Amino acid sequence: MLAGRQLPPHVREAVGEAALCGRLLTSRTHAVCHPAIRYEAAQTLYGRIAGANKQLAACNPGLIIGWADLPGLRKGER
Repeated sequence: MLAGRQLPPHVREAVGEAALCGRLLTSRTHAVCHPAIRYEAAQTLYGRIAGANKQLAACNPGLIIGWADLPGLRKGER
């Protein structure tokens, strides 16, 4: 696997945004929203994670299996 620092800048930026989206999806503050707002927010966040996945896969096809494979989401690379 690639470390985040080995990726092109635009991919690193997308991966960083995806990491933030992943943290927002799991945060407690996200859970206190109205259900309709929570659903819409979750769909937006999942879309951004998918976009980062596509950019990373374009950079190195076959590298990505799921959103947890994004560099920077693993604790060892922070």
